[in-house]
Amino acid sequence: MNKKKKKLEGFSLTEIVLSIGLFAVISSFLIFLMVDATRAYENIEKRTNAANLTRDIYSALKFVKSEEWFGISKETDGGERHIEFVDGTYSIAEGPGVQNSLNYFFTISYAYRNNLGEIVSEGGTLDPHTRTVDINIQWRDRLGKLYTLTPKLFLNDWNINSVVFTSKADFDLGTYTDTLAQETYGGELRLAPQRYFDWCRPSLSTYAFDLPGQGVAKTISTHGNTIYMGTGDNASGLSFVKATVTENSNGEPILTVNGNVDLGKTNDIQALPDGYALIGSDTNSKEVSIISTNISPYQEVGWYDLSGNVDGQHVAGYGNIGFVSYRNNVTLFDITVKTGSRSTLRSVSVGGGGALVTDLYVDENFMYVTVSGDTYNLKVYTYSPTITLVGKANLGSITPTALFISLDKNKAYVGTSTNAGHEFYVLDISNKYTEYPLVFSYELGTLAVSSITAVENRVMIGGEGGYGNPDYIVLDISTGTSATQCGQLSISTSINSMDLVILGEHLYTYVLTSDSTNELKVIEGGNGGGGDDGYGYLPSGQYLSKILDTTSETATFYTLTLDTEIPVGSELKIQLRASSSATMEGSTWVGPDNTPDTYYSTTGIYYLTAPLHGRYFQYKADFVSNTDTTSLLKELSISYEK
Repeated sequence: MNKKKKKLEGFSLTEIVLSIGLFAVISSFLIFLMVDATRAYENIEKRTNAANLTRDIYSALKFVKSEEWFGISKETDGGERHIEFVDGTYSIAEGPGVQNSLNYFFTISYAYRNNLGEIVSEGGTLDPHTRTVDINIQWRDRLGKLYTLTPKLFLNDWNINSVVFTSKADFDLGTYTDTLAQETYGGELRLAPQRYFDWCRPSLSTYAFDLPGQGVAKTISTHGNTIYMGTGDNASGLSFVKATVTENSNGEPILTVNGNVDLGKTNDIQALPDGYALIGSDTNSKEVSIISTNISPYQEVGWYDLSGNVDGQHVAGYGNIGFVSYRNNVTLFDITVKTGSRSTLRSVSVGGGGALVTDLYVDENFMYVTVSGDTYNLKVYTYSPTITLVGKANLGSITPTALFISLDKNKAYVGTSTNAGHEFYVLDISNKYTEYPLVFSYELGTLAVSSITAVENRVMIGGEGGYGNPDYIVLDISTGTSATQCGQLSISTSINSMDLVILGEHLYTYVLTSDSTNELKVIEGGNGGGGDDGYGYLPSGQYLSKILDTTSETATFYTLTLDTEIPVGSELKIQLRASSSATMEGSTWVGPDNTPDTYYSTTGIYYLTAPLHGRYFQYKADFVSNTDTTSLLKELSISYEK
């Protein structure tokens, strides 16, 4: 019995130890199962709450959208947001939020679709009517593990109306002012094209014309679009040719020869009003002829005979007085009547026996004369009732060959034959009763000057430059005290005479050359602009859209979408307005801050911070260019709710 009892007691102790260990293992396992089950249950509950939160967010966003799509669109790309429910109304608030111990936020972004219309995460085309809502919901379980759910929703403005202006047909319904629509990119607004002429780039706008006869073109004078030319520098030419210049549909000059008269060798010609012209020639019995173009064929109707065996070198006419120079003299004669022999009025010697009048210009009060072989190279006279010397200038030992008086009569431009010094001089003649000071002079290289004309800040100088050298040089004198060469042209034959012609907004230099096949060159000039070829765009313009009728008196405009292209140096300013009146009465043009002082411009989607209200809507686009490039308005769309 005792032995058996001891054995039993030893077994029981071991059993007890094993039992305790086994119980501990089982208890731990049971506790783990209980904790894991609780954790799983809690996570299931969190997921259920997250699903409910997702539905709440979607319902809230649909509520906001149903109130106005603007509430959704204005939050696009705005960052993290959450939903608030206050006084029975949902609203979108900034930053993350907490609901049922869940941390969450959502973002609203643009949606893009592929060519099948499917929403894609990369690439695709922007769908302005759809938004992507990315939701982020997080929580941590009782063991600290982080859980994140990222559901995705989509919203559409199915109750929003949009009007898109993108095709030429769309834009053609509006009003263009120096603007137009083209279809280079499928339809776009831009400034209207413009060809710019530049005195400094004469090769871009030079046109050549052949005159009748085989004579060498000698002298030219213009009156409006009428040209009088003397082509009789040799016996083969015509003494007098009248032509008119018009423009074709491309704005290019067209020459029409109207008629001619052949009297002898012409030295100079001067257009007179009412269809008359003076011709200075080498005909001894009548050194000055008066030509009438009022009868057909044109013919000589009057003349003036200088005493002695001399030539009429330079002629001019102002009012009822004709002027003719010969050697060192200028004689005035009566042209009150243009027919028959004309009588002498008075005469003046402008220098000693070796002096020679080289050019002559007359205005209402003064006679301007350049003189070679005398101490003074330029002399200015009053000529009525007597001839009186009032001013003069000494330019040194030069031979003046050409004279031009500025349009304001304050400057005299003098050109000379080629010499060791300068060939172009500018004199201040604003005060006629003095000795004229030199403003500046300029070296023209090999050019021997025969003619000068000028307009604004450009001076055009023609003559003979010699082989390979320019015969036509343009100077920029905008500083007023110096000159810079900005253009030139090689004619290949000498330039004999030039005249400036102003026809409306167009400016021309008419150039007579020794080219027997194309004696007349017409060079259109201007202040320049456009590209290297002279083509560009108008400096500014405006487009006014048609008035959009929404048919709803309560229409509210929320979103503006633009597709524009604005090169450097150009501008595009867009403003909007809405009204309850079909004539837009009482409406104000506004920009992004809802005032007339700001403008929409670059590509983008703009949310009207102060939505426009009214049945009718209109926009305008103001364009500004650097003349070389223009901005483009490729597309404009406006979204609104009725």
